[in-house]
Amino acid sequence: MSLFQTIWEELSNIAPAYAQLFIEGNADGKLVDGDGLAYTLDALVLEEIDFLQVGIRAPPVRAELKKQMEGVSNTPHTVGWLQELIRVLVLYSRIPQEEESLWDYDSNLYLCEVSAVTANYTPRAACAELAVRSLAEWLKSVPLQAMLTFNEQALASPNTP
Repeated sequence: MSLFQTIWEELSNIAPAYAQLFIEGNADGKLVDGDGLAYTLDALVLEEIDFLQVGIRAPPVRAELKKQMEGVSNTPHTVGWLQELIRVLVLYSRIPQEEESLWDYDSNLYLCEVSAVTANYTPRAACAELAVRSLAEWLKSVPLQAMLTFNEQALASPNTP
């Protein structure tokens, strides 16, 4: 559980730098070293999101998260950890400006690029996979309700990224 929390905290802490470089900026991602291993921030984010996906399925982590949800049995979608996870997933799921320009140029081309998940596995795709495979399979409709609650709060607050 402590490793899971550490990775989660790191993802939350590096989100502003990631957004500045890869969402709002045009930083060159997927750089590789002499051994062919990726070493950019987007590669780290991708690995950490994948770790969260696996970590949520681990029995000790799942037991702890479930225990925290028991305190709010009437509204499990408002539990703190789930709202924070949704916030982090939304931060990494934003469409980069570079892809926005592709949408403006040719929306069909954009949809083809985005739907080619195997060829273009990005933090955005990893977040979607985490939400569907790890959260929705386990908690059924609770993550969807949590996302709706998050959206309501984000729309109510003009300062939410």
